Amino acid sequence: MNIMSDNESHPNEEKELKKELFELLKSEFRKRNDLLREAGNRAQNFLTLINTGGTLALLSFLGAFPSLSNSRISFFSLACFVLGVVFNGFVYAIYLHAVHKMAYQVNQLAGEIVEQDTYNEMREIYANKVEGFNKINLTVDSWLFLFGYLSFIFFLLGVGLAFWAVSMMPTAQPGA
Repeated sequence: MNIMSDNESHPNEEKELKKELFELLKSEFRKRNDLLREAGNRAQNFLTLINTGGTLALLSFLGAFPSLSNSRISFFSLACFVLGVVFNGFVYAIYLHAVHKMAYQVNQLAGEIVEQDTYNEMREIYANKVEGFNKINLTVDSWLFLFGYLSFIFFLLGVGLAFWAVSMMPTAQPGA
């Protein structure tokens, strides 16, 4: 009678657990990447739209009312809109860098996990690396939020200054 011992069946179980953990890792990366991409795209599109729209609207208004173009308030309003666009550019750059770094780290982790002999070793590496990923994500999120909020704040300042400039303008006809 040929009965397999636990040690003989163990390698197949380890392979299955390894495969399962690898699939879990890929799934986790996809979820995080998709969420980050969707939220980032929405925020970036919004900030780009409002800041470039504010810049174009103010430039159009200044073209229609040349007397307003000499106002310092108008200049500062325009500068705020432009700074909003610049800070939004930083959001784009940080986002691109973060996605690249996450993809690299997940690929590196997958390679390390596949090289391990036991499920417990794989699990330990996975847990340690995911903790590191979360710390990196918090740092990246902090920068994304900072520049995103700065972009929005400069938009609000630009709008406020534009309204102030218009309210201080003497009654005039366009082109005067």
